[in-house]
Amino acid sequence: MAISLEHNSAVDRAFIKVKSGSKLHVDELDGPKLDNEQFDLATLSVDSILLAINVLPSIPCDSIIPLRMKDMAHGEYRLKVTANGEFEKFDVSIEDAFLKKLIPLPDSGYTFYVDENNLSFAEQRFAIVLKPKEILVDISLHPSRTLLCKNDSLEIVLDNAQSHVRYELWESERLVSATCTLYANEITEGYHEFRVKANALCSSSFLDETIKITKQSPSIVRIQHGKICQQGVATLEAEASGSTDRLHWFRDESLLFFVAYGSTFQTDLLQKTQHYFVAAQSDQGCLSEPQRVIAEVISFDSIRISQHGNILQSSYPENNQWYYNNVKIPEAIQAFLEVEVPGHYTVVNQFDGCSTSDDFDFIVLGIDHEEDITIYPNPVQDKLLISGLDDRVREIQLLDGKGIVIESLHFNEGKSQKTGIFELNAVASGIYFLKLVRHDRSTRIFRLLKL
Repeated sequence: MAISLEHNSAVDRAFIKVKSGSKLHVDELDGPKLDNEQFDLATLSVDSILLAINVLPSIPCDSIIPLRMKDMAHGEYRLKVTANGEFEKFDVSIEDAFLKKLIPLPDSGYTFYVDENNLSFAEQRFAIVLKPKEILVDISLHPSRTLLCKNDSLEIVLDNAQSHVRYELWESERLVSATCTLYANEITEGYHEFRVKANALCSSSFLDETIKITKQSPSIVRIQHGKICQQGVATLEAEASGSTDRLHWFRDESLLFFVAYGSTFQTDLLQKTQHYFVAAQSDQGCLSEPQRVIAEVISFDSIRISQHGNILQSSYPENNQWYYNNVKIPEAIQAFLEVEVPGHYTVVNQFDGCSTSDDFDFIVLGIDHEEDITIYPNPVQDKLLISGLDDRVREIQLLDGKGIVIESLHFNEGKSQKTGIFELNAVASGIYFLKLVRHDRSTRIFRLLKL
C-alpha cells in the first residue's frame, strides 16, 4: 500500500507491505524515515519508530496504522492511499483526530488544511483505518445447467463477484466444492439444493440465492443376448435401472444409427452374427453408457445318415442320439448304428442350443456279409487278418466308434485275392468297424470287437 502526502508541487511517500516471514517489530526488511527539506510523512511501528517502509507479516482485521507528519507549513494538503494485493480486501478510511471524523478515503484522496491552529498540523493527527470489505449476499447466481448427467460438470457464474472473496458450494452442512464448479461424481442421484458461501479475510456468509440441481445417471442392469440357428430373427432384451427410463437400441457403439425403442428388440433376418448396443435414457434426457448385446448366428452343416449294408452312419462323429420309430434308443450315441429290424431311424445332434436331424427309412436285410471275404479272428486281440478280397477293393479303413479313421490299407487295381493285416496291439479294447472301399466308391462296413 502506497501513502502519499502532496503540498503544492512537493510529494512525500511512505509504504506498507505484507511479507510472510517478516516481523511485527522493526527488522532488516523495514526502512527508517529520513528527514526531507520540507514536510515529512511516515508510519509508526509498534516500536514507535518512524518508517518510510513498514513491512508486516500480515494484516489484522480492523487494523489501525498511525501516520506521523512534521515540518508542515500552512496551506492545503492532499493525502492519498493506493491499495494493492492483500490491501484490496479492505476498505480504507482516514481517522482525522483534529476534526474527530472517520472518513472513507476516495480514490482522489483526502484534502485538509493546516493553519495557525496548532492541532491542524499536529504530528499525530491522522491514522489509516483498514476494515475488511463487506460481503455482498444479494448476488445473482447463474448455473451453466440445472441437470447433471454422468460425467457432467457445471459452472456457477456470479454477477458482480467480489475479487477479495472466495466462494464455496455447500449442501446443508456439507462442503461439496471449494470452488463454484460442481462435478456429477460429487453428488448423489436425485434432486439437490445448494447454497454459495462467501469467505472473506475476517468473515464469511451465505449468499441469499439457492441453486437447484438434479442429477440423473441411468444405467443398464440386465441384458439378454439372442441366439439363432443357421438364420432367422433374434429377440434381444435389456432392463434399465429406473422404471421411467427409456431404452434405445443402436447398430453401433457411437450411437449414431438408431434402430428401435423398448425393453425388447427384434432384429432383421440375420445370416451372420450381429452386434447391437442399448442405452437407457432418463425422463429428463440423460443417456447411460451403451451396453453391447449380441445376436449370435450359429452356422453348422446339416447332419446326414449314410448306409453301409445294415450299418447306419452319422456325418457327425460325436454327440449323436439315435431314434427308432421316434423312440429314443438308449446309449445309441455313437456315429455308427447297427440295425437288425426294418423301420424309421432318426439321428439328432444338439449343440449350443441348436439341433440338426436326419431320417432314414430302412429295411435291414442282415449283417453285412460277403461270402468270399474272411475276417478273423473276431473278436481279435492283437493281429487281424482279412482275406478273400477281389480286385474291386481299393482300401480298407479301421474306424473307431466315432467314425474316425485309425489305420488304413491301400490296394492296387487289378490285383485279385488280396490279403490285409492290421496290427492291433496298441489299440484299446472296444467296438470298431472295418470299412471296405471299392474303386467305384461303394462301401461295405463290418463290425469288429477288440479284446
